[in-house]
Amino acid sequence: MDRENQFVRLAVDLTPLSVGGPNGGIKPYLADTLAALGHAAPKPYELVILGSPSVREEFAPVVSPSSRFYTSDYVEPAEIASLADCLYCPLGHSRLLGSGLPTVSLIVDTLHRDHPEFLPAEQVTARENRFNEMVQHVDLFQCISTFAANRLVHHFDVSPDRIVLSSPVFQHGEAARADSAGRVRAPSFFYPANFGPHKNHETLLVAYRIYREANPVRPWPLVLMGNDDERCNYLRKVADLLGIGGGVEFVENASGDDLKEYYRSAGCLVFPSIYEGFGIPLLNAMEMGVPIVAGRRAAIPEVVGNAAHYTDVRNPQALASAMSRLASDAPLRERLVQKGRERCADGAFKQEIYRLSDAFSRAIAMKERRLA
Repeated sequence: MDRENQFVRLAVDLTPLSVGGPNGGIKPYLADTLAALGHAAPKPYELVILGSPSVREEFAPVVSPSSRFYTSDYVEPAEIASLADCLYCPLGHSRLLGSGLPTVSLIVDTLHRDHPEFLPAEQVTARENRFNEMVQHVDLFQCISTFAANRLVHHFDVSPDRIVLSSPVFQHGEAARADSAGRVRAPSFFYPANFGPHKNHETLLVAYRIYREANPVRPWPLVLMGNDDERCNYLRKVADLLGIGGGVEFVENASGDDLKEYYRSAGCLVFPSIYEGFGIPLLNAMEMGVPIVAGRRAAIPEVVGNAAHYTDVRNPQALASAMSRLASDAPLRERLVQKGRERCADGAFKQEIYRLSDAFSRAIAMKERRLA
């Protein structure tokens, strides 16, 4: 069958998405991606979106008006095959796996295999079970970095032929860079990351105390953005015990214009994460003209290249020195901003959408060959 220009009904399972910000950077990426499938993809898509009523409220304004929404609890695996030509699982696992539809799943990382010490034992077990089911039922895996793809091959013996590299790239472009020109308040160190142990907030808080002791006159504040949960409350207590509570601002996850305001206020994105399958805040910072301090870990060098000031993020003294350097060295900040802009080349978003669209076409063709 010639599908070159055929209308594709794409089921998108957003069931695991939560209201607000617990899902981190994946939500704005999905909003841009699903919107682009309606106007920038090489073929027309009709989206069949599965999720909670809150998902419909959040995504309806950005997707094509022809998109159809279903409450996921009421759609069974046998039914989804009659509603769509292909299933896309951007949160990885789906209870609809095994429905018979060609399936593409996004894999962000293999944290539970690489660093099980950062997760509760029950989460490690649950993730392992989900990954094993995905390996059995998914036709193609979308990986957002070469690092993530290599770890998937290493841990689960997935053939590279089943992997499509398609990285998060936002559509903000020149408009976002123009927005970044006006700072709305004094510069700050900004770290938007939910408070999982692998995000390394404890080391950052110790480093920030060292930074403030070395820079007692008008030190930059530290803004930590994440989900308001038990870990967040624990880190607030750590900041108070270190005597830096007055300089650390904890804020809830934000999106849209509210998130842009925090980037516009940032003098530096400090990103001490130990493990990332990509690191969407790094991309946001480069697009918004914010210099970056980070470690050479996991996918971070692949994403940032030479557009970051690298340091040992496990060492509080080294991290504090890097923060002091960025806060005091305006020419260095400008060089990093320029290098970040060079990495955010125009047209990259369209290229990634084409790669993802090609993955859907390949998955459909694979099923057709199996049935032939």
